Amino acid sequence: MARNLYGATSADFTLTSGGRVVPGAPLTIWSARTGGTQITDLLDVDSVATTTVPSDADGSIVYYGPNNDKTVHWADSGVGNRIAIRPVDITGDPPVLSIGTVGTGAAAANLTGTSEAPVLNLTLPSAGANGVNTAAIQDAAVTPAKLATSGRFVFPTGAANGFGFTSGASHLSGTGSPEGVVTAAPGSTWLQTDATTDVKGWIRWVKATGTGNTGWQAGAEADTGWRDVSGDLGNSWTVATASNFRIRRIGNTVHFRAHIQGGTAGAAAYTAPSGFHPSANVYFACTDYVTAAVIGGATWTSGGTLIRNTANGAAYPSVVVVTADDWPSSLPGSAA
Repeated sequence: MARNLYGATSADFTLTSGGRVVPGAPLTIWSARTGGTQITDLLDVDSVATTTVPSDADGSIVYYGPNNDKTVHWADSGVGNRIAIRPVDITGDPPVLSIGTVGTGAAAANLTGTSEAPVLNLTLPSAGANGVNTAAIQDAAVTPAKLATSGRFVFPTGAANGFGFTSGASHLSGTGSPEGVVTAAPGSTWLQTDATTDVKGWIRWVKATGTGNTGWQAGAEADTGWRDVSGDLGNSWTVATASNFRIRRIGNTVHFRAHIQGGTAGAAAYTAPSGFHPSANVYFACTDYVTAAVIGGATWTSGGTLIRNTANGAAYPSVVVVTADDWPSSLPGSAA
């Protein structure tokens, strides 16, 4: 609790109408310019309790008001109108503004309570009228389609988690392959963020053709890793001792290496699954693993079928081809 000092300024003096100082003039203190209530809980300049305030020998008016009173006082000398006197050293804690009610409807804000304890009451606009709809800003409700209406971003239909440009190309991300799923303009990219059994690591896809949800190509960093497909050999072809039969795709390049023997000449030794086909028929020589002598040739067709022209001998081909296939939806054999 603290009392504030009133008066003590160059305007707070008792004077005659001619400007002569009147010392010791008795003053009563009121709460209003007219009417109001007389304030009697006062202290003089020496902190002595008093119900009236006499001006000092030099005519100055100085006194202490009631505890924590910060209002304007009105001094009455019994002659003329009351004169306003204000506190000059406000003490105590400042008012604390608190939030009262918050509702929706016609936008409004109003203060209630007291000057010592004001309360702010808010009325927010209703949803749909430039208002706040909390359900509409939940995570699941914020979609590219809604953000696109801002005009700052352009999102292709069906895109998720993307940012785009006025050209229509977008940088997108999400789980799974975008092929047949995500619609985007040519030049768009898709970062596949899930760990998948189809590849090692993340895949970056590029929209190479069309404006629909097809035409996505895996980026150069996409890698199936080596796959052991020995179990898929046919027509009596077998894996040579201490070796294997492997295939791998990195981007649009397919690597094939083998160490096989036996089998039927001219019969298919292996047919690669979709995603690993050469873009055109490829012919290559087969070398004996032991003697390094050429023991015939083989053809790997654009349909993925490997045909060796001669039987017997331990053939050791190693081939690298380009494929035009889409990225495989599943991988053959097992990780090598």
